[in-house]
Amino acid sequence: MTRQSDSQLGVDLGTTHTVAALTSADGRSQPLLFDASFLLPSSVFAEVDGHLLTGKDAERSARLDPSRFEPNPKRRVDDGTVLLGAREYPVSDLLAAVLRRTADEASRVLGIMPVRTVLTYPANWATHRRSVLADAAARAGMPAPILVPEPIAAAAYFTTVMGRQIPPGGVLVVYDFGGGTFDTSVLRRRPDGGWDVLASDGLPDVGGVDLDAALVAQLGQTLATTDPQRWRQLTEPADDLSRRRSFLLREDVRTAKEQLSRTSSAGVHVPLFEVDLHVTRAEFEQVSRPYLQRTVDLTAGTLQRAGVRPDQIAGLFLVGGSSRIPMVSTLLHQRLGVAPTIIEQPELVVALGSAIAAMPGRPAPAGAPQTGPRPPGMGAPMGVPLSGQRPHGAPVSGPAGAATGLGAAAPVSAPVPGPMSPAASPSSPPTWIGGLPPSSGVPVSAPPTSGMPPGAPPVSGAPGSAPPAGGPPVAPVGAPAAPGGFGGPATPGGPPAGFGAPPPSAPTAQFGQVGGPGAAPPRRSSGRKTALVVGAAVLLVLLLGTGGVLGLRAVSDDKAADKATTAATGNRGGTAAAPAGTRDARPGAKQQTVEIDKSVWYGQVKLTFAKMVYDADADEDRLVAEVQMENLGDDTVQSYGVRMAFQIGGQEYPGSFQETSQVSGGQKSNFHVSFAVYDPLKVSIATGTLLIGEGKEAQARIPLGGGEVVAYEPVNVLKDKKVTIHDLEVAFTTCDVRGGFLDYNGQALKDNRVLTCKVDIRYNGKSSQYVGSEHFRLGLPDGTEVAPKTAPNEAMSSGSENLASARNLGFQFKYVPGTYKLRVVDVAGDARKPSDVAELDVVVK
Repeated sequence: MTRQSDSQLGVDLGTTHTVAALTSADGRSQPLLFDASFLLPSSVFAEVDGHLLTGKDAERSARLDPSRFEPNPKRRVDDGTVLLGAREYPVSDLLAAVLRRTADEASRVLGIMPVRTVLTYPANWATHRRSVLADAAARAGMPAPILVPEPIAAAAYFTTVMGRQIPPGGVLVVYDFGGGTFDTSVLRRRPDGGWDVLASDGLPDVGGVDLDAALVAQLGQTLATTDPQRWRQLTEPADDLSRRRSFLLREDVRTAKEQLSRTSSAGVHVPLFEVDLHVTRAEFEQVSRPYLQRTVDLTAGTLQRAGVRPDQIAGLFLVGGSSRIPMVSTLLHQRLGVAPTIIEQPELVVALGSAIAAMPGRPAPAGAPQTGPRPPGMGAPMGVPLSGQRPHGAPVSGPAGAATGLGAAAPVSAPVPGPMSPAASPSSPPTWIGGLPPSSGVPVSAPPTSGMPPGAPPVSGAPGSAPPAGGPPVAPVGAPAAPGGFGGPATPGGPPAGFGAPPPSAPTAQFGQVGGPGAAPPRRSSGRKTALVVGAAVLLVLLLGTGGVLGLRAVSDDKAADKATTAATGNRGGTAAAPAGTRDARPGAKQQTVEIDKSVWYGQVKLTFAKMVYDADADEDRLVAEVQMENLGDDTVQSYGVRMAFQIGGQEYPGSFQETSQVSGGQKSNFHVSFAVYDPLKVSIATGTLLIGEGKEAQARIPLGGGEVVAYEPVNVLKDKKVTIHDLEVAFTTCDVRGGFLDYNGQALKDNRVLTCKVDIRYNGKSSQYVGSEHFRLGLPDGTEVAPKTAPNEAMSSGSENLASARNLGFQFKYVPGTYKLRVVDVAGDARKPSDVAELDVVVK
């Protein structure tokens, strides 16, 4: 029996939440509970007498006096002191209060202080920050704590608890998206089973709290228009009552955000306005995507600095509560081509792994079988806790733990074909168990026991492997958007808009064929119809013999010749009705064909339509357009992200792609788009119009029978122009006016246009400078200016980091012909002066 005095305490002091776990010498571990939750809020409240409250106690007290409340003391680690009420407190005292709470709970559970304490910290923390953490531990009564980098702790959990095999020399990427910050690290496995951090980076201004703020701001676009003064009172509180209301709003928004990782919609109560607003996952993804894209870009950049290609990644592990957002996995998979691994409660990973990483005997290198009996209760990784919850460490699409925590793992559902990272097998047992202990409650932020929300991507991690069967992960489908825009009242509405969002019933399939116009992917066909045709042909051959075969071949050849003639003589759109003398698009004909040969531009893709074919006798897919999609951007796009419809005879028929393939940046692929025509058409299809995009967007139009094509073809308005402002030199290599962005922002709104530019940025200073969206503005003809929706995100410094090439810049503006001002702004003082601005004229016709 293990003595309690052998236990060690592992603490992950996070920006918004702290997690602590007790680990005994035999490898057993249990997360500590704080107010029936594994998550202890890292917040601190200073009482009048100077006593510091933590966790839920601090949050409750903050409602009475928010001026004495610090929600994220870890974010203040460089500040030295923090003002709470009328008194200043050292940051180390605030951190110590949180750590002391974990130590007190550990002592209460054990009856004695743990023999050793392990604290984790971000891998990119310098000596000063680590010293503040160590000082806080000493003030909390934790003697000689062991400090372990957070990605090392996550790696220990990944290989030991989850049993994932990373061989010596293998690379693991840890994507840590928490409540207050984002960190990404690239690790390489050493021959002794340890880890080397090849590269690490972070974003101190991107975390769950920043997504909360973005969600609040988006809600304000709805409410501020009705009562701007009341909205300012709520978001810029000047008294205690207003601060309490503001605090309640932020808390409700945070809860709604967490719910949207599990469900397709959530409600938000807005104090002062006293209304309940309805938010869908699609709306949340729209406001959060710029932040998520920054994390993905930084991860890709960190890999590049480490000299690691995506096909060399042996595992991509998501940790931190915000990594549960479904779009995180989608964007990472699209960018890196590696299916991420995530557990149901990623907040627990670092704390549970910290004790393993600090154990005197390090885990054996991958591939070295371990011997000896398992500790009591030891089963496959992540056995089901006694409370009946789903195992918190099981891969969502992989095997789960055994129902009793003993023996081999059993799959939750039928095995999924395709590559999958295996769970540990009896021949390579884990050295430590991470099953959850019985508890009196479930964390308020814990996901439902059914696992990941609908639309979440698969989780496996075979290096360089193809996506799991069923296709790559796609953006999850949200509930219908509320009328009136984001945050409207909870009433039924249409489906959410947005480039790249799949239709509610979009099937998944293998990658589409990429190539030229003749490389169309296989079309969908009716199995029943094919079976009947084949059966009839076989029967006919048996009845007629050789002569029948010859006759059948003659009929087939004649049909092929007839189809070739039809395809070659189609209507090219010269008139509104079928041209005289043709039989390809006669009004009311059962078979019609119109040659289109027109191109339009939508978002980051160019769509070239070859022809439209109508067959009234077809069992399905009666009206089909052949189209080539060319991806002009850098990011991969999904075919079903483009909305289409066919308008004819006063009716509008929605279109859907038969092939659900994705197209990589710079590539082309051919598709077939079917339009939902069920009743016979009485008119010529040449009188119809193709609509690309939704009505609220800059919608492209192709009249099949002639007339003006609204194509939104890009027009170059600037080329090879350079400006210099202070220490920045910005070269605009090319700028175009077009109908949409070359990234996830998609198509412009109705009556709007987009100015997209490729820019090179050089920093000529001697220290460092951040270059982002605040450095670029577009001056409009009426004298106002707009900020970019797409902008560089660069940390520049002297030396090797002084150049950023081919970065994207994009503005959306109300289309008005005239002269626009493309501005580079670098404010040197407190206020913007003319000397802080360099500009170029852009003429829009």
